[in-house]
Amino acid sequence: MKISHRELSGNTRITSLASESLGNRAYIVESSNKAVLIDPPLASWAIENYLTQTGLKVVAILHTHIHN
Repeated sequence: MKISHRELSGNTRITSLASESLGNRAYIVESSNKAVLIDPPLASWAIENYLTQTGLKVVAILHTHIHN
């Protein structure tokens, strides 16, 4: 899984998690130790590891379409 970050204004950033083998990409919008997950994959171990490492608390999950 490839992870990249984009800093926005203030303490907000977007983290992209790309599963290149499946062609899927999930996003985490982070701010003030809270996270919104966008299109997380069904096999969410990479996202769970990232959230544990960063200490983020998930406050919402948004699905725009089905992922593998």
